[in-house]
Amino acid sequence: MNFTPLCIFHRMDDPVIFLNFVNNICSVTVARARNEVLGFMPTFRALMTTPESQIDELVKNTHSSNSARAANAKILIPSGAIIRLKSIRFELEDRRKCNSLPNGIQLAAINDQEMMVFRQQRSQALEQEPQRRKVSLPEITVPKFDGKNYDNFVAQFNKVVTRTYGDYSAPIDYLLRETDGAYMSPWTTRAEKLRNCLSHTGPEYTADRKTLFLLFVQYIGTTGHGSNLVIKYKTTQNGHQLYIDFRAHYHNQAYLGNQASAANQSLAKLQYKGERQFFNIKTYYSRMTKAFNDLQNAGAAHALNEDQKISKFETGLKEPNAIKYHIEAKIEWDALLQPKTFDDFYNLFSRRISQYMTMTATMSPNVGQRSRISTFTARGGQSNTYGRVT
Repeated sequence: MNFTPLCIFHRMDDPVIFLNFVNNICSVTVARARNEVLGFMPTFRALMTTPESQIDELVKNTHSSNSARAANAKILIPSGAIIRLKSIRFELEDRRKCNSLPNGIQLAAINDQEMMVFRQQRSQALEQEPQRRKVSLPEITVPKFDGKNYDNFVAQFNKVVTRTYGDYSAPIDYLLRETDGAYMSPWTTRAEKLRNCLSHTGPEYTADRKTLFLLFVQYIGTTGHGSNLVIKYKTTQNGHQLYIDFRAHYHNQAYLGNQASAANQSLAKLQYKGERQFFNIKTYYSRMTKAFNDLQNAGAAHALNEDQKISKFETGLKEPNAIKYHIEAKIEWDALLQPKTFDDFYNLFSRRISQYMTMTATMSPNVGQRSRISTFTARGGQSNTYGRVT
């Protein structure tokens, strides 16, 4: 049964749209039960602003009063209807937090499939909350900011922010973004959706940006590098804008240029002369890839293509067998179909040199060569002697 709304664009405050929802989606088809629900919360907005505990109280009081009613006048609100009311309330609350409340057409179009999604999201959130409170996470060490360690500082600082819950009952890492995502985009998880969509306006946002400001006070302080920005926002305590200014001030073109320069200097100094106790092929590969990543992060003007990475890798090889296997691996890599990467080359190289080192260790067991062979897994691949990437 559908009841005709006076105006479908009344959105959250249209009682007829909510009546249809209670009747058709929540299956409260008995008039006296439906009237009991609508008398307590007549619109979607009223539902959204009603705590779940009060919904439970409504059901409890309604059912307990049945003892005084005649058999044909008893009121039973189905448990399934209560779950659906709580589920849509949960979704509407998320939408409110993201400044994305639905219009009348969207509310009127809610169907069973959507309700299943809303119910699952609510159930998962209810299950995760007590687990989150119980879990003891390892301590995060945020380095003292010295003006030169921006990447390391921000990486650790952001971890602290992500663990900090605010007035939206969600991590305040949504303050680390500058632009808003679209609520209806196909986000992988609810957490991802909130991180990209939580509103940068309203009382919750104001409270959360103060919390972020206090984290800056804790980890930057009011003296030393970065403190001038902290002091600038001492009055407003706008941690969101402080974060934006902090990033713009230190993560600028000059900083990126310095980062690229340091990476190039590292590449120029790196040399592999054979397995050593504190420097082996694992160390060589790790430092090479870190420098490549730093150049990538510094921007397109500094990034190396795959051929350039292989060339840099070759330049630092000073051990004859490593040079030999590099040449062989490069020939095989050149024959591969596109797309192909530096890691594909390293797979080919590591397989050859690994076989050589294993054979050498077998032929000369007294040399203890095997003990010096580095086992290394690059980027989550299967481990072998020289870290083949898979």
